[in-house]
Amino acid sequence: MSELVEISKQTREWGEKEFLYELPDKRKLSFTAWESELIGYAILSRRWPDRIHIHQFMVKSTLQNKGLGSQVMRILKDAHTNDLLH
Repeated sequence: MSELVEISKQTREWGEKEFLYELPDKRKLSFTAWESELIGYAILSRRWPDRIHIHQFMVKSTLQNKGLGSQVMRILKDAHTNDLLH
């Protein structure tokens, strides 16, 4: 949990309370990205039957501008082609 909170401080801080807050399908849709360490995460929920909301999408600051975020967003879009992402 502390690694997620640390990465979130890059833009606006999300604390443990925000990460643990329950949202529709959050546990099914959200994910972390790993290489040899945690490199980022996405907190997602289902707002309507055909829409997924992206609450937080973060890549560790030392790994930004290397295409990792774009790559993860492409995978996310491909996995949810029948859902509107917003």
